[in-house]
Amino acid sequence: MHQQKFNTPNAFFGFFESINSSEAVRSLFGEIENYCRLRQIKFIEGPFNPNLYSEIGLLTDSCDSAPSFFQTYNPPYYEKLLRNEGFIVGKKLFTMGNQNLKEYLLKNYPQNLCTESKDMRIRSFNLKKKEKDLDSLREIYNDAFSDNWHFTQVSKAEYIFASKYLHFVTTPDMIKFVEYKGEPVGVVQFAFDINPLLKTLGGKFRPLKYPGLIRNRKRIKRALIFAVGIKKEFQHTKAYKLLQNAAVIIARQFDQLETTWMYEENFLAVKAAERFGMKPDKYFLILKKNL
Repeated sequence: MHQQKFNTPNAFFGFFESINSSEAVRSLFGEIENYCRLRQIKFIEGPFNPNLYSEIGLLTDSCDSAPSFFQTYNPPYYEKLLRNEGFIVGKKLFTMGNQNLKEYLLKNYPQNLCTESKDMRIRSFNLKKKEKDLDSLREIYNDAFSDNWHFTQVSKAEYIFASKYLHFVTTPDMIKFVEYKGEPVGVVQFAFDINPLLKTLGGKFRPLKYPGLIRNRKRIKRALIFAVGIKKEFQHTKAYKLLQNAAVIIARQFDQLETTWMYEENFLAVKAAERFGMKPDKYFLILKKNL
């Protein structure tokens, strides 16, 4: 699908791990490059773990701090290893954060925010109509992100599969739609930073611990703006303001707020983050090598 849309004969790699050994990386990517050349691939790019809608990029700073949910982590020597093999920067990504969220919201937003305007209104995700609302999420993102870097359409089957454990990282009130005449046209989706809870499992899945993890989410005071999208037709309407208000209502539950990865050219996402007093935090690279 990516090659058809962008007409680029490329391959992607992800889940890269290595000891600090140039010889090991040279051997690994030597095999990868031979495989790609036999298939007329012109360049390889990554890391994507495993795709654009997941954790991506090589962490280039803050390697001494723990990652939040949906952020990659790697030792600092990874970048040098890959650059030594001829990789160059293909895309610079970053996350943004505000560690004094409540103070910022109290200062910059009134307590009572507008939640409807003429034919538009805000509502939460409806668990009773889960499949329909998941499809609305997918349709909004497919439309809003269609011109974004590397973006390809997400199928219904893929989205349902990916949302299988959605309930673990979010709640219905952390997903807000903006509707126009009853039709969802925009959405903001928050997620808990569940990494500290997952760390208590010690790397092992323990079914008996699962109910406790769900209960302990209430103690989490750091959240992520997981995704924000408005259908193109409504991006310069009151839907944007209502969606911002919806995000403020959700954000008031938390003390700290971060974003998932973004890039400078995605002005809508960057602007939305800045309205929450968020500033660039961690930096990531997508690396590329011509064959």
